Amino acid sequence: MKKFFSGARNQVASKYGIIVGVVYIILLSLSYKMVDNINYFKIMYYSTYVIVFLAIGIFGSFINKANEGTLQFRELFGVVFIMILISVFMSYSYSYIYMSFIDKQLLNKLAGSKNGTPGTYEFNLGNFIFGYFQYVIMHCLFGVLVSLILNRLAKNRK
Repeated sequence: MKKFFSGARNQVASKYGIIVGVVYIILLSLSYKMVDNINYFKIMYYSTYVIVFLAIGIFGSFINKANEGTLQFRELFGVVFIMILISVFMSYSYSYIYMSFIDKQLLNKLAGSKNGTPGTYEFNLGNFIFGYFQYVIMHCLFGVLVSLILNRLAKNRK
């Protein structure tokens, strides 16, 4: 592997972010199809997070290995952050389109599955934007953890 400098590293992180975003969308589609059985839905939905963060960790380690393990925590988190921004934007946009145009009753089905009575939820652009930033913050907390693990592994290899 060739060593990536800052601009190239960010470009590679963007490509990996798109790959993770596509995986995220596929897994979300599968979990949305399981919404009628809340137990299967929960298993698939939470498995999606595990798979996505494993993919981000693996791709982050590829970039770190290409730089001979010399990336500092700040640089590692920058790479992970780029992947998170892109993949979360893709998956959250897909969810917005899915809930607005494909299955407008998805949130109501989820509410009905949880408490037995159908709910009424409105999914609009304002909620989407607010939810997106909450999602990014939550993912970034896990991204810090992934970056710390990658940084620690790189130091242990030296």
